[in-house]
Amino acid sequence: MIGLGTWGIGTDAYSLEMRGEEKIDLLRKSIDKGIRYIDSSDFYGNAEELIGEALKGRKSLVKVCTKGGLLKDKKTGKEIGHCFEKEYIEDAIQRSMIRLGREYIEIYLLHSPERPWDAKMAQTIEHLKKEKLVGRLGLIGISVKSPKDAIIAIDELDVDIVCVNLSLLDQRVLEMGIDDRALKKGKKLILRTVLSYGYLGDEIRRDASFKENDHRLRWSKAQRESWAMGANKYALLASANGLGLDEMAIRFIFTVGECLEYAAIGMHSESDIQRNTVSAGKGRLPKALVKEIQDIYKQSSFFI
Repeated sequence: MIGLGTWGIGTDAYSLEMRGEEKIDLLRKSIDKGIRYIDSSDFYGNAEELIGEALKGRKSLVKVCTKGGLLKDKKTGKEIGHCFEKEYIEDAIQRSMIRLGREYIEIYLLHSPERPWDAKMAQTIEHLKKEKLVGRLGLIGISVKSPKDAIIAIDELDVDIVCVNLSLLDQRVLEMGIDDRALKKGKKLILRTVLSYGYLGDEIRRDASFKENDHRLRWSKAQRESWAMGANKYALLASANGLGLDEMAIRFIFTVGECLEYAAIGMHSESDIQRNTVSAGKGRLPKALVKEIQDIYKQSSFFI
């Protein structure tokens, strides 16, 4: 199922020029257009509050995933550390519920914990399981920093679901057999960065420039150019098959993701929502096209 990611809505990570009322309206319109999953975090600025306002009278229509554990500077919103101790996460869950206006969170994830994971992490997961038993949480899991961490989470942690990157430009989930691993373990996946920070969204190419606070400037110029070059390669392939680049990117992850429960995609306009929901509904890509996509990836190096 395609879902709406709210990092860009709750923060200035994508330099959106939208007022709060416009963001709430966008969230409501996403529901009107069929979005039934919204992905958030207590780290995503005021995203949870916006979701809570947008879902008034509509709570039953949408499943919400939120995350906790990352610490941010109150002035800048930037990450300053993390805390995954049981007491902190217990409080974080309650605060998220208040902001979201919900007494039940369908999916709760620990947000990007750094390895090695110690006994305190196990204690926190046990607490999440108790919250699940008493009916405050649905699925519990972890949003990992890297695909390597996803393997360990699937193999060693008693969780239901794992959030990990997968896109045309980042196919490590497939290279490492993470999808097959999750299938064998009976665990689900949430896929993120499906459009690779917008590089697969038809609007970014080699000469793209970003505003000062845009999170993509954290990456080197060489890395950004490499992603843009990869996007150009895939755009040519998409065009040759009568597809838009973003459509091919979205349909690709639904074609290869056997354990895919949700795909969290940042959508920052009504046209984004319309286009991406239509793309997700068009079904799997032909096997021959999937092979061409994977061949381009194998013959390239998109990470500097």
